[in-house]
Amino acid sequence: MKKCFIMGAVGRMCIEATRDLVKTGNFNEFLLADIDEKKLREIEKVFNDDRVRVLKIDANYEDKIIEAIEGYSIVVNGLPFDKIEPTVKACLRCGIPSIDLISPLDIIERYDDKFKEAGVLYTAGVGMTPGVTDIMARHGVDQCDEVDEVHVYWAAYRPFAISPGLIMTTFWEMNPAEKERAYYEDGEYHPQPPLEESKTVKFEPPYGELDVYYVPHPETFTLSKLIPGIKRVETMGTWPTEVMDLLKQIIHYGFFEKETIDYNGRKYETLDLLGNMLSQVSGGTETALWGYALRVEVIGRRDGREVEHVLTHSHPPSGRWGGARAYAKNVATPLSIGAQLMVDGRTQVDCGYRTAYEVYDPIEFFTELRKRGIRVHERVYEYHQAV
Repeated sequence: MKKCFIMGAVGRMCIEATRDLVKTGNFNEFLLADIDEKKLREIEKVFNDDRVRVLKIDANYEDKIIEAIEGYSIVVNGLPFDKIEPTVKACLRCGIPSIDLISPLDIIERYDDKFKEAGVLYTAGVGMTPGVTDIMARHGVDQCDEVDEVHVYWAAYRPFAISPGLIMTTFWEMNPAEKERAYYEDGEYHPQPPLEESKTVKFEPPYGELDVYYVPHPETFTLSKLIPGIKRVETMGTWPTEVMDLLKQIIHYGFFEKETIDYNGRKYETLDLLGNMLSQVSGGTETALWGYALRVEVIGRRDGREVEHVLTHSHPPSGRWGGARAYAKNVATPLSIGAQLMVDGRTQVDCGYRTAYEVYDPIEFFTELRKRGIRVHERVYEYHQAV
């Protein structure tokens, strides 16, 4: 009997993984767990499925999580990255496989050996980026004899403030003090300031050519360690124009430099206050185009010739794919697919705290994405002497 526990099941991103799991997953039981009992009851009524149960839970308490997850086949951890660790610890103690949307690098490093010793698999970062980008990179790397460079590019088309987790994530990505905003070259990591150096890259329609900037995503660090002989790895991304303009002004006006704001005799955390304000105005919660675009370039050699594998991704137009739901479908559908492949034993490794690059067969994963309307495209350029 296969049982699936979904932590953060009705969060703004994870709810799309929940929907896909219940619709396509071969499980006998689903336990949807979240702090928001009202939303849990609402989606329980929508599903009207005897396999679905709900549980109000505070994901900060490891012992409570252990009580809840005992006996489950897998735990899908859909929480923001700063909230995942109590669930990680609970899965380790219970010996239950798990998967999430993104893990901080320090958690990956601290828990890898522990999950290996326990013989349990935890797959870190199975969303768009990290996640599908890792699997795209693996597909390109597998077709090369040697790899010199991997370039990861993404465009996240959503407003700034549609959920607390995304507000926190975006502030983290743009914080001038963040040292993980770096590129890797010749054995060293080179930290970069936010929104200074850009590159124009071409994504699939309707996104087209966009300027991308260095971001502190884990691919730069994980791929540089996993690909033998790699010389350069970079991860760069962007958001809609109005979000980029806002971020530039937030940095320019020094919001990151001042921890608290005084107002009417009270102190407020600067970024918390700013994020809360943005979540209550239309400019912070609405946008014309919802969705995601990825591009991964793998540069190396095959049969003595230079070769470049360019992988991009596309999805149905947001107008025909749930409107505002299109962004979250991109992010969370891979989480559902990854969980189902893990439970079915369709993985390349069976223990440790691993990345999607290490865990999944690319063609198998791309096939599952295509069933859901998400496509991966590949272009291969081979270079040789003209004479």
